[in-house]
Amino acid sequence: MKEIILMYSENGFDFEFIDKVNAIANEQANTYRYTDENPYLTTTYYRLKMVDISGAAKYSPIIAVKRDNQNTLSINHIHVDDNELSLTYSSTNHTPLTLSLYDVMGRLIHREVITDVQFGFNQWKMDVTGMNSGVYIVSLQSENALISRILKR
Repeated sequence: MKEIILMYSENGFDFEFIDKVNAIANEQANTYRYTDENPYLTTTYYRLKMVDISGAAKYSPIIAVKRDNQNTLSINHIHVDDNELSLTYSSTNHTPLTLSLYDVMGRLIHREVITDVQFGFNQWKMDVTGMNSGVYIVSLQSENALISRILKR
C-alpha cells in the first residue's frame, strides 16, 4: 500500500478529498487516525481510497456517521476555490451572527455581522483575492455560542 486517501460526502454519492496519509510499508495490520473538524450537520459519509505502489486503487465500504446536534450553531464546511471563500454553517435560530476571520498571529482580517440567518443550513461567501496563502481562523459568534475552525489557503 502506497497511500490512503480519506474522502467524505454529504449525500453518500459525491465524495470529496479530505486528507492523504502515506501508508506504513509492512505486512502487518496498521492503525491510522484522523479527526474531521468540519463534518456535515446531520450525517457525514466517509470512505477510504487505498492506492498501492502500482497506482491501482481500491475503495473501502462507505460508513455513515450521524451527528448529535445539541449545539445551536455549527460550521459545517469551509472551502476556498480560486478567490472565493465559501462557508456553510447551521443555526437553530434566526439570531444575527458575527463572522470574524483572523490570521495565524491572531490579527483580525475581516469582520462582519450576518443578519439574514435562517434556521438550518446557511451559506456565506467572501472574495479573498489578494489574501495570502496560509492558515486562518474563522469564527462565528451568536449571543450564546462561539465556534471557530481552521482554514488553510
